[in-house]
Amino acid sequence: FRDFDHVLQFWMDSIIRVHPGNAYLLTESVFTHTLSYLNNAYAQQNHKEKIDFVLEYINHNYQMSDMSLKKVAGIFFYSEKYLSSLFIKKTGCKFSQYVTTLRIGYAKRLMEAGEVNVAELAGKCGYRDQFYFSKVFKDIFGQTPSEYRRSVLKNG
Repeated sequence: FRDFDHVLQFWMDSIIRVHPGNAYLLTESVFTHTLSYLNNAYAQQNHKEKIDFVLEYINHNYQMSDMSLKKVAGIFFYSEKYLSSLFIKKTGCKFSQYVTTLRIGYAKRLMEAGEVNVAELAGKCGYRDQFYFSKVFKDIFGQTPSEYRRSVLKNG
């Protein structure tokens, strides 16, 4: 079925054609098709809403060092591959890129607010390794967290 109007038309056409001898079978068949349509429509709507819950979860928990596609997929009962494809459709980027953007943005805000210890900063942003954190930060901003912090103090 293309839409709800199509379902109604299908029901009306079926009722017109019904023969008393096969009314039960035809009614059951039409009813099953209708339920299938409604279930599919609900499932599609539910996936759209569920991916919003996934994003909300990530936005509130990106600082956790064990944040991963595998973990989030498990929490929301998706396969990693399916969640990855839904994620890209919804956000336009990969899961890891999205989490990295959130984490580095948070690090930047913390530094602008006065956070100076790179090891603590890395931990607060979900990185277990301060050197990896510094590398990711530099890849994105072209300077290490320490260099960025110095430039903030100099300009602010």
